[in-house]
Amino acid sequence: MNNTVDDPEVVPRYRIGAVARMANLPVGTLRIWERRYGVVAPPTTQSGHRLYSEADVRRVAMIKGLVDRGYSIGSIATLQTGELERLAFMHVDKTPVSPLTEGRPGLRLRIVGAALAQTIRQHLHAMQAELASDPKVFENMTAAFTERMNQPADVLIIHLPSLHADDVERVLALSASTHAENIVVVYSFAAANTINLLERVGVRTIREPLDQASIAQMMGDIQRKTGQAAMQPDMREPAPQRHYSDETLMAMAHASTTVACECPKHLASIIMQLSAFEQYSVSCASRTPADALLHVYLANISGRARAMFEHALLRLEREERWVLENR
Repeated sequence: MNNTVDDPEVVPRYRIGAVARMANLPVGTLRIWERRYGVVAPPTTQSGHRLYSEADVRRVAMIKGLVDRGYSIGSIATLQTGELERLAFMHVDKTPVSPLTEGRPGLRLRIVGAALAQTIRQHLHAMQAELASDPKVFENMTAAFTERMNQPADVLIIHLPSLHADDVERVLALSASTHAENIVVVYSFAAANTINLLERVGVRTIREPLDQASIAQMMGDIQRKTGQAAMQPDMREPAPQRHYSDETLMAMAHASTTVACECPKHLASIIMQLSAFEQYSVSCASRTPADALLHVYLANISGRARAMFEHALLRLEREERWVLENR
């Protein structure tokens, strides 16, 4: 990203105490990290106070999170921000998702941006909208990244007044860490290709100012989508374990049958191919958080397809009664 002096990401605005609070880090530790490892190099005011930008805060928070997960500060202090984000994303799915607790019916919202949250609350109150609970609000994306969340959200709404192409990966990574089903980005300024890229990966974009009509349409669309998704398998859940080994499948493919066709052979072949692709997707290299999300999705889809074909083969096994002894 080519930052300019007008970019809110690089404008010095936070003092060291505020940065330490947002990153859940003692002020003394942050000073040591700066002096000894050069984690960030914020400018100082004439009175000698350090002033940190949004990018500085995000960098410190990511490094703190990685140190908490066992990385040594010396090994990651000089990494570029993109490398830190990729390391942090490797741990996103390690946060378990707890079953939903019973509560009021309605959508579960998480909102990034305090001012946006206030606007949305006012409109939702005027609309008498049904929510499962009060929206969880984060001051910025850094604060959202640093909090571990164990329950999924129906909607993640992110306020990014100045939206850049590099923000796409951050949005997807935050979506994964918050287990959000629907993502909405509210922006003021953005290039058309950035908007197109977000929409291609399923992110809804709304340009400010946000009014009651646009919020009502967004909530209605998401409620309809959520209702339809309730009838589909939960893609956050892992695919079932394999029912047949390759050895068993090979034996079934060559067993004699009472059906005058090669359906058992074809079913066994399809299951082995789907299993192979499932494992390939799990181990496939990911260059970006978006790549990683795609490979998780592909592995899950192929695993579910494999389970469906196994179910069909299981029925054939019961009909033929010739595979049980081959196990």
